[in-house]
Amino acid sequence: MSIMPNNLNKMIIASGKSKREVAEAKGITPETLSRHISGKIGMSLNDAEDYAEILNCAPQDVFFGSHPAPIIGKNTLHPGDYQGKPITEAKWVREMGNFGKYFTQYQSVQPGQIGFFMTKVAPEYNGRFHFFDNVIDMVLLEPIEKQYVSNQQCAGRLCYIHLDEDWQCDAELSKVWQVLVYPNPDGTHTLVNPFGLGTAVNKRLLWATPVLGVNLLPTQTPEEVLNSSRGRMQYMITD
Repeated sequence: MSIMPNNLNKMIIASGKSKREVAEAKGITPETLSRHISGKIGMSLNDAEDYAEILNCAPQDVFFGSHPAPIIGKNTLHPGDYQGKPITEAKWVREMGNFGKYFTQYQSVQPGQIGFFMTKVAPEYNGRFHFFDNVIDMVLLEPIEKQYVSNQQCAGRLCYIHLDEDWQCDAELSKVWQVLVYPNPDGTHTLVNPFGLGTAVNKRLLWATPVLGVNLLPTQTPEEVLNSSRGRMQYMITD
């Protein structure tokens, strides 16, 4: 069973209250409080709100036990205004850089090991990929920072990759791609666009990093997350 980190113990210490006082105020045993602190039993939204009232803080201050990780890449989806394609067709623009930070709970990796790609959809786009707006992809940072490709990590998996030259397909011209990666015996790779927009063969990669997780329904503020029924995803985007 995964133990989800939280910030409850730090907030209790900051409040100056004892754990016994907090447990009594909430109407639970010290043992239950200890299990909430350790993450051995999960906290509901009502639990977080109760603790927040007792500790004089916000519910998200109780929930979050992780540090924000960098948003290192941005995908922007525009209407297809090229080659005579209609406005419902997609045109992707991908950039690497510093686009803020993303705050979430981490299960199998440490915060310093991961980064994020975010996707934005232009308001004028009205096609089949519109649901990608605000989607967040979690990736490993090390392959990007150390510029390598691990076939063990990436073979047959959805990855972000960086080519040594631009690749043109139906919807974009870029060196950075989100593709399925298949290694070739000669050290090159075959790259398959997961949406049927093109396949490239015998391509050399500077790096490739697997997509570890995807948040398809992000919310812009912690308050919206805590008041939402959309999966109880816990995170915050910061500038």
